[in-house]
This record gives sequence, C-alpha cells and structure tokens, in this order.
Amino acid sequence: MHRRRPRPRRGLRAPHRLRPPLPLSFLAISRLPDEAFVAWGWRVPFPSAALVIVGRFVRLKVAESPAMAGLTKKEVVKLPLTEVLRSHPMLIVLGIGACTIGLSATYFKSTFALSRATSSLGFDRSSFLTITLVANISRSSSSPSTRSSPRG
Repeated sequence: MHRRRPRPRRGLRAPHRLRPPLPLSFLAISRLPDEAFVAWGWRVPFPSAALVIVGRFVRLKVAESPAMAGLTKKEVVKLPLTEVLRSHPMLIVLGIGACTIGLSATYFKSTFALSRATSSLGFDRSSFLTITLVANISRSSSSPSTRSSPRG
C-alpha cells in the first residue's frame, strides 16, 4: 500500500494505481464508428459507477495505515459539513469557483480542439482523441502531485 511505504516514497504514484483501465476503455470507445457510439457506446462508462460502490465497500474494510491512524482527532464534530460552512463560507465559495473555472476551461479547450481538428484540420475523431489522451496522460504523470505525498 502506498501509505505504508517508508517516508521518502510514501504516496508515490498512489493516484495512478487504478487508472490503467480508464485510458484503455477510452481508446476502445474512441475507435467506435459514429453510429455505434450514438447507439450504445456512450453508455459504456456508466456501469463503472458500480466499481465506485465496490471500492467504497473495500475501503471501509481495510485498516487505516499507522501514519494516518496517528493523525486522527480525538474530538468528533457532530455535523462537520455544517461546521465548515459556518466557519469558512468564503473559502468554500472560492474553492467551488476555482474548480468550476478549471474544469470548464479544460472541457471548453478539449471540445473546441476536437471540433476544429475534425472539421477544419482533417483529423479523424479517433486519432485526435488518442492524441488528446496521450497528452493528458503525459500531463498527469508529470505533475508534481503524482510524484510525492504532500505529507511525505
């Protein structure tokens, strides 16, 4: 487990442990003809929600690592969400805004790039989606947050 490793390597590549199936399924779906994608291909990602439920169940059954067990607070707040909303409302609004802006920009850029590449530049949809996937994997794997744990 990534949280049980010695201190310098704790958390290394932890976010990428379960990601390999995602790019593979993305590549498979991107290769579908338009008719097949419209008919049934767009539904393929939705059954993965069941995996989230299974993952949550497994996570609840796994014992906490010693590093995290030492961080648990003794005081338990009855309604933590209410506590955070009451004590830090502006930080919540700023966080939601920052996430919304970042995600919106990413989706706008991706959608515009795919539309322009397929309509004006002569790329086929499948090839350009593969290029986008490789670029996103490269960006994700080179970001500092995937190299070490913040509590490292």
